[in-house]
Amino acid sequence: MTTTITGVVTNGVVVPNTPLPEGAQVEIRLQPVRPEVPPELQEEFDDWERAGAGTVEMVERLAEELDVHEKRSDLAGAHSRGTGTPESISCPNEQD
Repeated sequence: MTTTITGVVTNGVVVPNTPLPEGAQVEIRLQPVRPEVPPELQEEFDDWERAGAGTVEMVERLAEELDVHEKRSDLAGAHSRGTGTPESISCPNEQD
């Protein structure tokens, strides 16, 4: 049976969070070190986490809509300059 006990290294010595039984065989695995994050960036991360996935999905959807709008504007500009034809320009939300 395997039991996980966490701890920290202090002055080069492993200090477990709970006592270890005498004679226990142990294996030490180092956890990846979390990079330092500036407080203002951590605050932004925390805000996004609190906002939830719904907000992130809304931002992504709005970005996609903006991209579609920009493409339509580019097509309309090309058409007005005579580089497009009505048959080559389509707007999926427009009705016939």
